[in-house]
Amino acid sequence: MERRNPYLVLGLPFGASRDEAVRAFARRTKFLRRLGPESRARHTDLTGALHELETAPPDPAARMAPYRIPADPRTAELTADGVFGPGVFAPEPETLTQTPDVGDLRRAAAFEYLRLVVRARGQRLGPPAP
Repeated sequence: MERRNPYLVLGLPFGASRDEAVRAFARRTKFLRRLGPESRARHTDLTGALHELETAPPDPAARMAPYRIPADPRTAELTADGVFGPGVFAPEPETLTQTPDVGDLRRAAAFEYLRLVVRARGQRLGPPAP
């Protein structure tokens, strides 16, 4: 079953309170009248998200769903010099075990190009005549 994350639909951080959800719902539905027919679908999404947050258990951290983005907020922390620290978004550098031979790379590229040319010509040819 596909579920939408109500926090993302309402534009809230994970674990926001019910009052914050109601305010976000009011802010987002305020301008829906101007959108015309597509506003009904968006209003339905917002209403469903608000209902899901209102009927959820009181402790959001104890629930297994909805999913959280990002799963670990520390992965997006900036260091003092303004770059991402080590983690998912900035992995540590990996060294290559050996330097690839340029000749081998050229042969592999030529073989791949030849294979693509042969496939393209073969698709243009019809079946053999008897």
